[in-house]
Amino acid sequence: EEYDPLRLDSTFIQPEGQQAAKALPEDTVDRTKSIPYTSLPSFFDDCANKIENEALPDAKIQVEELGMAVREMRRRTGDNTSTDDTEETTKSPAELENEALLLFNSLRRTVIRDGTDQCRAALRRLNDREEHKQAKAKAKSQGSSSDEFRRFRRISKQMDLRELRMDSLDESVEHVLRKCHDLLDGFIGRDTP
Repeated sequence: EEYDPLRLDSTFIQPEGQQAAKALPEDTVDRTKSIPYTSLPSFFDDCANKIENEALPDAKIQVEELGMAVREMRRRTGDNTSTDDTEETTKSPAELENEALLLFNSLRRTVIRDGTDQCRAALRRLNDREEHKQAKAKAKSQGSSSDEFRRFRRISKQMDLRELRMDSLDESVEHVLRKCHDLLDGFIGRDTP
């Protein structure tokens, strides 16, 4: 049996169809469903800010600290002159592998499912012309002010900026997850003859 550090289900089959491609993973709650259309831009901005200013910097630090611990462990195992004091402070390969796996899964949950997936769901709804028309028609039928209609125009005009921001977020998140995944691969490569 092949070793799978991510514990992925090899029997998983990707759902097909247009709706499945648009939907979030089943274990992810779409927080945008209860948000009115006109509030989606601020939801996206708040979520993106949280990723950029909190989740991503924390993730980078955690991955870097784990990487330093792995390098120290590898340096130590190659150096037979280690003292007992350093051995107590350095984690075993199994502990580091488990820590890397836990960190990878935690990052997938906090940065992707609760982060970029939520931003992407907001963008998907903002790009939905039908929902835009319905929200605009509803505002018109309720006698909304001209400020409200200016908000609809701003939503459309700022979509390109949000799309670029989303692309940048995706690249940053992928970079951090790739570093964490590379740490896991290092354990697999070390264990496999």
